[in-house]
Amino acid sequence: MNPMSSTFQRRSGAIIVVPVLLLLHACGGSGAPEAAAVPEPDPHGSRVLARTMSLFSAGDPYGTQFPYVGPAEFKCVTKDFGYHIHQGEKTSHGSISTIGSSLEFKVSELERIIAGMSVCADSGPVAHGIIVHYGLDAHFALAAVLQIQCLTYKAGSEEYTYAGSRDCYVIDTDGTLDFERDGITTWYGRGGNGATYAERVFIQHDAGGEWSPYTADTDVHSTLFPYEGRIKDLIAQNGLSPSGSLRLVPMASPVTRVRQPDDSYVETGYHQGMLWVPVDVVLDDVENTAAPYKNKAADWGSPCPVTCPDEPFIFGKVGLAPRHTCLP
Repeated sequence: MNPMSSTFQRRSGAIIVVPVLLLLHACGGSGAPEAAAVPEPDPHGSRVLARTMSLFSAGDPYGTQFPYVGPAEFKCVTKDFGYHIHQGEKTSHGSISTIGSSLEFKVSELERIIAGMSVCADSGPVAHGIIVHYGLDAHFALAAVLQIQCLTYKAGSEEYTYAGSRDCYVIDTDGTLDFERDGITTWYGRGGNGATYAERVFIQHDAGGEWSPYTADTDVHSTLFPYEGRIKDLIAQNGLSPSGSLRLVPMASPVTRVRQPDDSYVETGYHQGMLWVPVDVVLDDVENTAAPYKNKAADWGSPCPVTCPDEPFIFGKVGLAPRHTCLP
């Protein structure tokens, strides 16, 4: 299979993101909501999962080298999604398609929702978090729904928390974000897209290593991104109008990467991630200290597990350097 069914084109060393056909995906699927099924682990699962749990800790680099991402690293981390995150059966699985995935929405929709929220009490530098929940649709293509929530800040430790919620926003075919009450319950319930993800996803946690079935206690099922200082800056610095759009593009990255004397790498702790991309903006690798997100995608979300509802966390301050072949 193609390692990554993406929606970007290369142009003179840069990347331009272009729209694709969108299909409507509800927050969940049919059937009465109940706990999502978790696949039985393979014989090596306990060892792999224990290692994964030990890697996910405070201060770990979740994602790319910087929160802004140029085309060179973009190309590598999106390909790594195809190489390390699969869907299918234990004996036959392949890379996850994004063809037809509902992953693009209007800037005006995001701004409308945040503007309509009550003032966030006890907020810090980041007042709003945007949580992307991962799933597979009826065709086993990647699916996602959003939660937009207030964050509570503890100044002394610089830690944030957010309360659990069962409501979410569905990305509609016209780029609107439709509110769905209790949609997260349906998403992770029987027949829901989140449950399908849990049942069919396999992950190669270590490059060149064994494949393990997704396990909810240790593998990432959602990622929280800061709106202020990240997504808001991405919109402003790329001059996106309210009619402009943002697209979510899947990626995968390890937690550790060690270069060897022969220029190969030992990489461990691969996990699902997501990039935010300004649609119709040509990405480049030009450094811009005044506007670091200009002509860039955005990363550095906090994964759940470990940073889940009611669990204190700190937004990442360190990233993982890319392989030397992924530098501009």
